[in-house]
Amino acid sequence: MSLSNLTRCWQHGWGLARGLAPATEVDGGLLVTLDLPGRYQEFVAFDAAAVPAMAARAARAPRPTWLSVVTHDPESARARFAAARLETIGTHDFLMTIPLDDHPVREAPDGYGVAITETDGVLAATVTHRDGSPAARGLMGLHGTDAVAHAIATEPAHRRRGLGSVVMSALGRAARRRGATTGLLVAVPEGERLYTSLGWSTDAHFLTAAAPSLAASTH
Repeated sequence: MSLSNLTRCWQHGWGLARGLAPATEVDGGLLVTLDLPGRYQEFVAFDAAAVPAMAARAARAPRPTWLSVVTHDPESARARFAAARLETIGTHDFLMTIPLDDHPVREAPDGYGVAITETDGVLAATVTHRDGSPAARGLMGLHGTDAVAHAIATEPAHRRRGLGSVVMSALGRAARRRGATTGLLVAVPEGERLYTSLGWSTDAHFLTAAAPSLAASTH
C-alpha cells in the first residue's frame, strides 16, 4: 500500500476514535482539526518531500498548527523539519499494520474480565479486576475493512500482566466480527516492541514537529 493510502486509512479510524471531523485533503497530505490548546490543527504529510510546503502553510496559519509526516526516510524528514525551522515533538513513532486474522488471541488472566462496547463505529475495550477497579482500556475506530487502535493503556497497579495484549486481542476479535480485516495503529517506541511481539509489522515512520514556540509549550 502506498504511503498516501496507508496514511488515509490510519487517519480515518484514528479520527473516528478521537471524535474528530473528517480530515481535509491538501496537496501532499491531510489537514486535521483537533481544536486543542496549542494544537488547533495538524498537517499530516504523505512523505518528507511535502514537508517544506506544509511547513510554510503551518507558519501562515492563524491558529497553532503542527506538522506530522509518514515516511520511509526519517532522517530526511528530520532534515526538512530543521530546514523549515521546526522542532521535533514527542517520540519517533511507527505506523504499524497487521492482518486481523493473524492477530494472536490473549485471554484475560485469572482475576480479570474484559468487556467490549461499540458507539458510532468505535469499539471500546475495558479490562476490570475482580475487585471492580479498572485495569486497562483501549479504543478501535472502524472504517470500512480497517480497524485503527488508539489510546491503549494499562493502569500502573496492573502493569506487567499482559493486559495490553489482552486489550488488543479483544479489540481485534470484535473488529473481525464487524467485517474488519486490517489493523492499523501509530505506536511509540515502547508500544512498538509490544505490537511486534503480537505480529504487527512496521510499515512507516511517524514524526511530528512544530514551530519552536509551540514545541516549547509541550515540554
